[in-house]
Amino acid sequence: MSDYQAIRQELGAAKVLVETLRPWRNELAARLDELWRAGKPQSEILIPLTEFKVHAAEVANKVAAAALTVTGGYGYRRGPIERSFRDARAAIAIGPSNVIARDWIGKSLVGLPLELFYEGGE
Repeated sequence: MSDYQAIRQELGAAKVLVETLRPWRNELAARLDELWRAGKPQSEILIPLTEFKVHAAEVANKVAAAALTVTGGYGYRRGPIERSFRDARAAIAIGPSNVIARDWIGKSLVGLPLELFYEGGE
């Protein structure tokens, strides 16, 4: 498979996407450690954690799709690629879903409460 330029490009694009997560993940981990040491709640960085969750779920989906593209029909057979694809798809829906998470992020940008339902906000 390594002889095909198109496959190498798919793999390269997937690698670049995965690498976008590393510095962000490390920064959030350091911030969580600081909060823990100070006895403060994780909710102090709820929005940055939510932003990371959305991006990581989307990256996982793109990388899983690339794995299916590279492996063709074999990737759909029961096994690690098929399982990774299902898990990546689930990451978008698992709470908060990316739809709700984006709403929270948007609400934080415009100064609205994060609750799904609030008086006058239906």
